[in-house]
Amino acid sequence: MKKTKQNLRILVVDDSKVMRDMLTQQLTEFEYEPRAVNNGDEALEALQHDHFDVVITDLVMPGKVDGLKLLEIIKQEVENIAVVLMTGHASMDTALEAMKKGAVKYFSKPFKLEKMLNLLEKIAKDKKKGGCCSLQAV
Repeated sequence: MKKTKQNLRILVVDDSKVMRDMLTQQLTEFEYEPRAVNNGDEALEALQHDHFDVVITDLVMPGKVDGLKLLEIIKQEVENIAVVLMTGHASMDTALEAMKKGAVKYFSKPFKLEKMLNLLEKIAKDKKKGGCCSLQAV
């Protein structure tokens, strides 16, 4: 995949340090601007202080705010932000619930990085056209 500057600020939310570090490193290599936090509570704090175009969040995390709750709060309180969920605990019910609540995509771990990068490229193009977060069928 070709590396081109995408100008997307991405918040990565995962309680697994290995997953956070790997995803952040890969996104940086593809010239995105990632920031990583450990859980949903830290994500809400980051969202209060910084602008992000995309949130990539784990579904199951410790604390009061899991991935679905984070998605719900973001969709109620933050405009023009795409939310992507990823999980090692995939089920059809949670995938449907995530999409109904406004997730752009739902990935089962492990997933191919190329699929995530393709999605982010589509989000970047959509944002350049003045749109956001309408890629439900991607």
